[in-house]
Amino acid sequence: MKILIIQPYRLGDVLQATPALQALKIKYKDVKIDFVVDSSCAGAIAGNPYVSRLIVLPRNSIRKSGARDIVAGFRELYAFMGEILQTRYDLAINYNFDAIGGILLKECAAAEKRGLIFSGGKFEMNDPWTKYLFAIITSRRYSFINISDIFKLIAGVGDIRSSLYFKIKAGGRSAGKFLDFAFDRPVVTVQGFASRMERSLSAEQNTELISMLSKKYNVALLGAKGEEHFMPGLKDTDSFRNLTGKTTLDELAGVIKSSSLLITPDTFAMHAAAAVGTKTAAIFKAGAWPYETAPYAAGVKVIFAPLECAPCAAPEKCRGMKCGAAITPEFLSGLVENIIENRPAANPDGIDVYESNKGNFLYFDAGHREAVETIISANGLISRGKTPIIPVKRNLQAAVGALLSSMRTLENDLKRDSAGIH
Repeated sequence: MKILIIQPYRLGDVLQATPALQALKIKYKDVKIDFVVDSSCAGAIAGNPYVSRLIVLPRNSIRKSGARDIVAGFRELYAFMGEILQTRYDLAINYNFDAIGGILLKECAAAEKRGLIFSGGKFEMNDPWTKYLFAIITSRRYSFINISDIFKLIAGVGDIRSSLYFKIKAGGRSAGKFLDFAFDRPVVTVQGFASRMERSLSAEQNTELISMLSKKYNVALLGAKGEEHFMPGLKDTDSFRNLTGKTTLDELAGVIKSSSLLITPDTFAMHAAAAVGTKTAAIFKAGAWPYETAPYAAGVKVIFAPLECAPCAAPEKCRGMKCGAAITPEFLSGLVENIIENRPAANPDGIDVYESNKGNFLYFDAGHREAVETIISANGLISRGKTPIIPVKRNLQAAVGALLSSMRTLENDLKRDSAGIH
């Protein structure tokens, strides 16, 4: 069995595909999996034991070569494509949402193709779970299946238990050199900025949170290169290390693994923490929708404002940002004490804190799932008044029905794993 997986971009998305790889290996023990990834995200999947061959898309190199010499750029692109086109696959899956992944899926030689295909100037979808995914994008408020589970369902392994995986390589295992604190205290890691600023904590919130936490804990601030200017002049102390822009991807993951807790709205950081077993307080605001992208692990604290306008479709136009108003440094500091020291913590009005429970499918809010199931059962699929929220197609309806059927089959697991909201 030979399988091609196409997931080139976004570090968090690459990590969210790893449970599908493990599940495929469990189902097809002799499977060989080729994984297509962009050079900027290769570190998130390099060393994965379920990948037989990593095919790296040198996107930046192709652009630079093409800018100097268009023929050289095309040659580099064809050399990359050749690794894929010269192999015959039993199954090829594209988890990517843009034309590059769709073109690769169209052009590769595979007995079966799933995911988004770019053909004749338009996108095509020939499997029900890809259709479900793209239908629900227009009505995300009704989405309740974690994207890792959707990736597994597209691959045909949705009933197999599996986990996120991130291999910390040699550079990351020496991450302790960044944590040379003067005090023997638990380490709390903060990555307060996300790739989109509306999902981030403000510089003022980050500064105040660090000040509060460093009185009781050792605190490490993580961030990507280029984020240093958001918090200029932030100096190291006996209980604080500013690591913004100073770590490689492996070193960042190594620091997270060495920590007692990570607080973050950043998707890669929260998924990496879940993969390496570090407790996580994952912040979801603006366009982030936890029912889709909460870390695929048990015991993750999910911080979320369940407003009527969530998930925000145009956060850049929002003036009030009510979804993050109650996520204050005082609240987060109290939550840290609750997680590390098991102290009682009160939730402010407008904020819910859930704890994820990973059964066969990932849940953290049983009430939301039950509400969506009720809507689906009552309407045949999801609809509101005369306006359909999801286009009703026979194969899509069958896919949703199969999912609900499998949920009922796993009723005992669901009662055990998703009982209660913490």
